[in-house]
Amino acid sequence: MAIWKPTDPEQFKFTTDDWTDTTSKRCGAYEKSKTLAERAAWDFHKKLPENEKFELVCINPGLILGPNLVKCNFSSGDIVS
Repeated sequence: MAIWKPTDPEQFKFTTDDWTDTTSKRCGAYEKSKTLAERAAWDFHKKLPENEKFELVCINPGLILGPNLVKCNFSSGDIVS
């Protein structure tokens, strides 16, 4: 299940059937890439023969730190990198 869906989270209960709407204008490249990658992983896993299946876990990290590939243009983004 992806994290973001264009609905009011207070009125919507997320399940494993809910995915980010990658066609929405609110869906940026980062969100789209993560959603498509996770869907591909689950599709791959689903098509495996039963004797080749393995446990698959997808984690949505709360924070990722590391060097920026481009200048962030906001001070906290540039300080963290």
